[in-house]
Amino acid sequence: MSRITRLLHPDEYPVVETGVHRSALIGPLLTTAVVITIAAVLGFVFSPDRGDDLVDVALGIAAAMAALRLAWKVVSLRRKTIVLTDHRILVVTGMVARQVVSIPFGRVGDISYRRPLMGRVLGYGEIEMTGVGPRLDHRPLLRIERLPEPDHFYRTLASLIASRRPSDPEADAAELLVPFDEADTGPIPRVVV
Repeated sequence: MSRITRLLHPDEYPVVETGVHRSALIGPLLTTAVVITIAAVLGFVFSPDRGDDLVDVALGIAAAMAALRLAWKVVSLRRKTIVLTDHRILVVTGMVARQVVSIPFGRVGDISYRRPLMGRVLGYGEIEMTGVGPRLDHRPLLRIERLPEPDHFYRTLASLIASRRPSDPEADAAELLVPFDEADTGPIPRVVV
């Protein structure tokens, strides 16, 4: 939570903080296992008795690179944080260079929620938000894949966005059209000299 608190406004508090589902590592794990297995098989086939150092070194480098790639994926996925606050959604990524995507709830138009078959089995889902406004109308703002506990996240996000929506858009628009000089600013304060 200490990474996130520095990014919040003083009057803002986090409601939900989550990361990426572990199933995002299935692909990198399988790739690494296949590369290491192929490197081991080729090492036994091409240099079992000869001790061909060039083949062994090349295959060892390939296996080490696959293992380093897996380690990088694990660390980078653990560093991705998705936070719902009472005002906005934040997505913080990056290990060396940090990237922060911040979308206020007032800019979110529609929310799409999807759980594929494997997502239902493993417990992850996907949420996509589209924008609202003159330049953002129905354009995708943010897509979050492999989201753990997506039902809870979706319900919380939808309720936070609904609580931010004005109850009567025409009345709020009319209120914005009143010039400041004519607006009621309340009673004149009493000054004691």
